[in-house]
Amino acid sequence: MNTITISAEDLKCLQEHLKPLTQLLSKLNKGAGVKTAPFIKKKPETRKQGLSRVLKMIDERESKKLQKK
Repeated sequence: MNTITISAEDLKCLQEHLKPLTQLLSKLNKGAGVKTAPFIKKKPETRKQGLSRVLKMIDERESKKLQKK
């Protein structure tokens, strides 16, 4: 059995998309067109937020490497 590990950030992203995807599938099953489906509109990420996210990812990778040693 293969195990897949995902980060807390990835899990949060998947949960955000689950509800709209479920709504979309429900509408499509009822014969609705794709144009009527709900969607998620995300605000653009600021430079500060992007830098913080990347630094956090690097820090998490480095801590994992140190834990393995």
